[in-house]
This record gives sequence, structure tokens and C-alpha cells, in this order.
Amino acid sequence: MRKAVHSVFAAKGQKADIEGVEDGTYEVYVSYGSDWDTEAKGFTLDCEYSKFDDTLAFETGRTATSWTITLQQTADGNAKTTDVEPNAFPQP
Repeated sequence: MRKAVHSVFAAKGQKADIEGVEDGTYEVYVSYGSDWDTEAKGFTLDCEYSKFDDTLAFETGRTATSWTITLQQTADGNAKTTDVEPNAFPQP
């Protein structure tokens, strides 16, 4: 089973920041659902799991790197995702 490097929960309409990201290339997985279980760190109802098709390269050095990921379709959006099975989703 894959282990998540960073994991964050953001409720609908909220924003979340992650600090302390080490240089590297990352795969981004997203889960959607309802009835968030804090202890299990996952949804218990209406669960959907997906992965961004492209990776995110994060490099510090001469300038700071930051990424904004919007979890809703946007008119000028360019990120494609693929559905994944729950057992392929990295665990926190």
C-alpha cells in the first residue's frame, strides 16, 4: 500500500496550505465524499478517488515554488484526472 507524503483535508469552499514540502516530483491524489471521519482520515459515504494525470515538480532554490490546485472545474483549467480504485489511494 502506498503511503502519502503530505495529506490535507479541505472542506467545500475552504483553502489549505502545505508547508515543508521537500524538493521532488509528486503525484497528486484527491478524494471526494461526505461524512469525513477524522480518526480514519477519510470519507465514509459517497467516496470518489482520482489522481491528476500530470505530476507536480516542486523545487526550491533561487526562487520559491508554489502550486495552486483547484478542486473544481474551471473555464481556464488544464488539469486532467483519472479515477483510481480505493485500494490504490495512498494512505495518510
